[in-house]
Amino acid sequence: MISTFHDNSTYTGTRAGEECEKPICVKDYNTTMGGIDLKYQKLFMYPMERKRGLKWYIKMFKRLLNTCVHNAYILYKDSHNKRYDEKNIMTHRDFRYQIAVSLKMRHVPPAPVRSLISRSELRLDRTKNHMPIRGDTLC
Repeated sequence: MISTFHDNSTYTGTRAGEECEKPICVKDYNTTMGGIDLKYQKLFMYPMERKRGLKWYIKMFKRLLNTCVHNAYILYKDSHNKRYDEKNIMTHRDFRYQIAVSLKMRHVPPAPVRSLISRSELRLDRTKNHMPIRGDTLC
């Protein structure tokens, strides 16, 4: 095992019912890995990297994006638990939906508004000459 935090100290643990020496970093991992398992359990409902055959960097980006949204939801929940009662807190699904709606409102231009000009007013009048005029200001 390689760790930048732990040294090479060990502790006496059990493996298959027998006592053995294990590194301290294994003990720390086993006591704190419940949070990682919980994260995977929560993100299982929102898979973003479903499509097979994607490039590895696209899968990595989607996984990191999914994790960032999950971490943002945890921060949102933590900050609202301190201020409000639990009834007003959005669910994880609603939180993701609100992110999508706000991104759409911010980056997608609104649909063009149809003007009240009739089609006949938009057509060229065939009785007039529609050629450009060469003037002093035009080249």
